[in-house]
Amino acid sequence: MKKHSDILFSLLIILSVIILAPFVLRNDIFVQSASASPPVSSPESEPMESAPIESEPSESEPSESDLLESDPQESVPQESIPQESTPPSQPSPEASAPETAASDESSPAADSGQIPSLEEFFSDALFIGDSRTVGLMEYAGLDTANFFATSGMSSFQVLSEEVSVPGVGKMTLSTLFEQKSYGKIFLMLGINELGYEFSSVVKQYGRVVDFIRQAQPQATLYVCANLHLTKSRSDSDDIYNNGNIDRLNAEIAALADNESIFYLDVNPLFDDGNGALNAQYSADDTHPYGKYYAQWGQWIYDACVQEKPSQ
Repeated sequence: MKKHSDILFSLLIILSVIILAPFVLRNDIFVQSASASPPVSSPESEPMESAPIESEPSESEPSESDLLESDPQESVPQESIPQESTPPSQPSPEASAPETAASDESSPAADSGQIPSLEEFFSDALFIGDSRTVGLMEYAGLDTANFFATSGMSSFQVLSEEVSVPGVGKMTLSTLFEQKSYGKIFLMLGINELGYEFSSVVKQYGRVVDFIRQAQPQATLYVCANLHLTKSRSDSDDIYNNGNIDRLNAEIAALADNESIFYLDVNPLFDDGNGALNAQYSADDTHPYGKYYAQWGQWIYDACVQEKPSQ
């Protein structure tokens, strides 16, 4: 009996070991796993920063569509926004937005074909002439132009006489051309030469034109018709009359090539309809009243810039 009991006890021990062995092994694995350090990923295995997340715009930062659709007049003026509120790398919508068509139209430099103002047009102009040109200088308001003119000036004197040019000084025409460059030159001479031999007057006038073209080749030259006299003055004078004036004006007109030399005839502006200076425009039958020189200056501007009919 004792022998059988020992055998049975041994079997029980063996059976207990077999049953409990798996639990002992699993517990040992858990202990080892808890005591081990967690694995560290290398820099190559994961990016340092995660991908950006697209979020909806907040109420304090309007979306691009809101900015484009908003009324510019309702936006906050730039002066009221502190400079610190806009980072340098993110310019404000007002600064980054393209210029509008309205602002382009208001800029003089935006349209290269824009017609210059009267002051701008005459800013590079020189008037050469006699007492009628002096009238333009004094009464026409062409303050941005230069004037080389005196009463009694003729084509026989203009190349040698010293003249006081306002704002420049007293000098000959040659000296003036050495000091200044002009874009346009208006030549108004001839009435005082009518007492000379006609052929010599035409020849001398041509010499003056040649001199101007050589001295200022970049300038557009306007050769201007001599103004008519009133009918009473013309009919009473064998030399200074409208017939002789028209004869000389025709020779002056022939000098124009319509490329660099142009002919301007202001007579239709002041004529009475019969080819004579309207007596209502003049006190001495020769010169217009001072108030009409402004119209003369405006007519020159219109004829040259806006290409309006000379009438």
